[in-house]
Amino acid sequence: MPPVVGSRSDSLWYTISCWSKFLLIFNMPSSWLGAFWSKEKGNLQKQCPLDPHIPGVGSWLYARHDGPRGVVGLGCKACKYLAVDSSYGSATLSRPKQCEIGRLLQHAASFKHRQAVVALTGCQECQDELTQREDAMGAPSVDQFKMAWDARRKGGPATPLSMVGGSVKRQRLEFCLAEVIRIKHRCFLDRAQVMATHLDGKENRLTMEVAASTCCQNRKIETLCGLFGMIRADFVNVKLDKASAHVEHVHELLTNFCTDLHGAPPRGDGSTPTSTFSRIYAK
Repeated sequence: MPPVVGSRSDSLWYTISCWSKFLLIFNMPSSWLGAFWSKEKGNLQKQCPLDPHIPGVGSWLYARHDGPRGVVGLGCKACKYLAVDSSYGSATLSRPKQCEIGRLLQHAASFKHRQAVVALTGCQECQDELTQREDAMGAPSVDQFKMAWDARRKGGPATPLSMVGGSVKRQRLEFCLAEVIRIKHRCFLDRAQVMATHLDGKENRLTMEVAASTCCQNRKIETLCGLFGMIRADFVNVKLDKASAHVEHVHELLTNFCTDLHGAPPRGDGSTPTSTFSRIYAK
């Protein structure tokens, strides 16, 4: 017999139905995961081998069971073996997004996972790959600086630098090369006897070039043609007149050029301008 609307039994029936829905939602991850694992287990494990160099060792992906609840989480055998403190090491992956093949492959390519695989299997090929990645993550070698220098001289995209390391490391390596050139130019300008500058403005860009020369002890003339830099300059929406705006932008260009490590990645602002700043202004 259905409960009478507005009666005490009706409110009790409503409470029971709410609790039933809550328990259903609470148990949804494990119930969903069980069906998902039964359907996709073979395909996922095939795409996630433990060691691609050693066939027949199986997959690193496994399911953690909890008695009557069934499958309660997916995890990584290698990370569990190495006791990695992560959702993969504790096998707590239970949400749909966590179990996507893209996420799993991203974990398989991670440095910690590769370390765990080497510790578990002892594969020498995996160890060699791990050593190369450690070298790529460390300080750049002379050969890597040469690769960056040759790639920049040829121009074009930074794809030839893919063997150097990640994008952050490539940015820092290229900045070091540029900083060496700036230091060399500043040293020359410190002893230059004649100096000429040229401003080139186009739309919202202002570029400043420099040409300098000096006489050596053997009475030979050394010359330098370089670039002070380029900045974004707005000559339209300015509070000052264009002449004053040019003066401010030139001051900013020279300050940036004469400041050690200005703009160093990822967010370096450099230090105070060097003595070259006053010498250039005196010229």
